[in-house]
Amino acid sequence: MDALHVGFGFAVLAFVFLAIALLGRLGRAVGTAEAAIRVRDAAGKLVDLEQRSRLVERRDALGEELRTIEVDFRLGRIDGAAYEAERRRLEPLIVAVLRELDRLDAALDEAA
Repeated sequence: MDALHVGFGFAVLAFVFLAIALLGRLGRAVGTAEAAIRVRDAAGKLVDLEQRSRLVERRDALGEELRTIEVDFRLGRIDGAAYEAERRRLEPLIVAVLRELDRLDAALDEAA
């Protein structure tokens, strides 16, 4: 075998070992994340971090929907009545999500 083939073989071998090491580290990180999905607040109640993540996604989606109807109204794509009706539908949903996020964040702060 010439030096080029040997060098290439060592490079492939090093890559394989690096990939195995990274996958092992990733597996440990995932296990840690799964274990940390729920934490206890000061009162001992479990707080679900996945629920918080879903609420953040919901808040962002509702906010985007509200921004979209505002732009549509300004551009004349929807009339004032449709804009007001949609805004009245979205605002209570956004408020409810924000309240729940505040509750979860307070529980997380207590747990820390």
